[in-house]
Amino acid sequence: MEGDILTKVGGYFRDEDVGSVIVRVRVREPKNWLEKIIEMEYNMGLGFYLKLLSFLNCLYLTPGQFSLYRKKMLDELRGFDVDNIVEDTEIAYRMQKKGYKIACCLSTYAYTKVPNNIRAFYYQRRRWYSGTIQTILKHRDVFFNRELGNFGMFFMPVNYGSIIIGTFLFISTIFLIGQTLYDYFIYYSLIDFDIIGSLMNYLSNVEFDPLMISIFYFLGISPFIMNALINFFAIRKMGESFRELFFGFICFLFFFIPYNTLWIICAYMVARNKNIKWRN
Repeated sequence: MEGDILTKVGGYFRDEDVGSVIVRVRVREPKNWLEKIIEMEYNMGLGFYLKLLSFLNCLYLTPGQFSLYRKKMLDELRGFDVDNIVEDTEIAYRMQKKGYKIACCLSTYAYTKVPNNIRAFYYQRRRWYSGTIQTILKHRDVFFNRELGNFGMFFMPVNYGSIIIGTFLFISTIFLIGQTLYDYFIYYSLIDFDIIGSLMNYLSNVEFDPLMISIFYFLGISPFIMNALINFFAIRKMGESFRELFFGFICFLFFFIPYNTLWIICAYMVARNKNIKWRN
């Protein structure tokens, strides 16, 4: 972390309503492809995105890499929930319910090491997502809670509603892809799998007609375009080099596949009361 990090974040506590101050989290020396993708994710999720949420007083976690807490607030909340596997998220929910603010400082940062292989990534996200679901169930009274302002009326319904809808669309897409592949298999089995001949016949008869492009096509690619534009803007806004983050930038656009898969796995594990430990 930066040497003057305490100086930069200390001023936020002049506001008596601020219970915690978080900083930007950066990946230390990303080397392989997975670390570079996570670096892009952290630039968005543990940097730019959190700063935007802080303006709405909708911060939902205090990252364990570095967060400062007001002692009076910790005493009032009786510290962290030691039985929770995402204690830095759970305490943020209690802070919101008690009326405390969580501030975000992007002018300084803390470094962290991230998973460098699929197995470590899986166990990390399994803990995160399972713990998040358990925390939501514990604090389900925050949803549509007018007393919590933007956090209860806007962030919680929109954020987790979008995850549910996104996961449902992901499952539907997988089903449709599987059905399409099955139909292709049946079709090619009837023509002795003459794939090259069928492809050449298709290309010789294909004509481009803009009017034939479905509105659903645009709806399908629009999330990718919006995500790319937002990520690009965030990179520039945070002073990062787009060239250095280019690989992670491209791959991160398609990382919704493992994310949605992990949400499904974790929802199943929580429903089955599987014991998820902090470390595996």
